[in-house]
Amino acid sequence: MDGTKYDIVKAESHSGNDGGLTKIEQTTIGGIIWNDEDHDGTIDKGEESIPNVTVTLKQYYFANGMWREAAGGMKTARTDINGKYVFADLPSTVTILGETYLAGYKLYIDSIPEGYNADAYAGKYAKIINIRDPKHEMYGYIVLAERSDDETSQFNTINGYDIIKGLGTIDLNVYLDKNPIDKPEEPEKPTPSEDVPYKKDEDVNSPQTSDDLAGVLFTMKILCATSLMILILFGRKRKDEEKD
Repeated sequence: MDGTKYDIVKAESHSGNDGGLTKIEQTTIGGIIWNDEDHDGTIDKGEESIPNVTVTLKQYYFANGMWREAAGGMKTARTDINGKYVFADLPSTVTILGETYLAGYKLYIDSIPEGYNADAYAGKYAKIINIRDPKHEMYGYIVLAERSDDETSQFNTINGYDIIKGLGTIDLNVYLDKNPIDKPEEPEKPTPSEDVPYKKDEDVNSPQTSDDLAGVLFTMKILCATSLMILILFGRKRKDEEKD
């Protein structure tokens, strides 16, 4: 080599050479759970956060065209006094028996706090809140990697995703509503009907007047007179029959 002599015995220490390997970046998923009083999906001034809400994160991996749950891949977090929850250092891949697969995540709340409902967020009478991120989902599972158009890189790309670059922090907020205070139901008032006589409440227990009593007596007199006339006519008819 140009007459230059090299000492292969002495060695020098060098650092910073990664041999072509690149560290896979990890992602954080977090958010705030709060009472959305005006139902606009935005955290406004004065709207209170909801502490002590348990949020569950499950990890999956994509193999043979379907998502499978990863063993031991479930985590839980509780919101703090500011309604915040955090899942940090989440990888974009799962390694099983030496094989690396694309990782996917499901995030949900399976116990809505007492006094609240998720009607506006997850639908009326929802029991479980699935926290979605459509921008980063693959078949309904959150993927912590960006789509890649580079089909030549076999080492950095899995299922069309660049697994090297993480997504930094993903903010997934959840808004709930306070349940309305139950008020005692008022009894229904009767409505006027053609078949059933209707009287106003103030007339139901009103006392009878002298005109009402006079009308009753007059009716009774007519009935008595009519009965007497019928008896007289019946008696005359019997006498006539006996003569014949």
